[in-house]
Amino acid sequence: MEEPQRGHQTAEAAAIPTADGLADLSDMILDPEVPRALRSAYATKALENPRRFRAGGLIVELAFTRDAPALQDLLFDFLRRKTNGL
Repeated sequence: MEEPQRGHQTAEAAAIPTADGLADLSDMILDPEVPRALRSAYATKALENPRRFRAGGLIVELAFTRDAPALQDLLFDFLRRKTNGL
């Protein structure tokens, strides 16, 4: 098997993700009886893979890098901009 050339993705890496077999977040019903401390585990179990799931027809894949700003900071900035009409 040939090594991929530098700067080129392998066919597997370039594959377009499909919605087959992914849990659909829009179908998920959160049980209000689940205590707050257990809600994360409840959602993770319902989604099966919390880093890759569907939201209707949209495939969501979460990826994190060490150098990126914290998600909380990004969301705060986004909401601040939305509030200011930007």
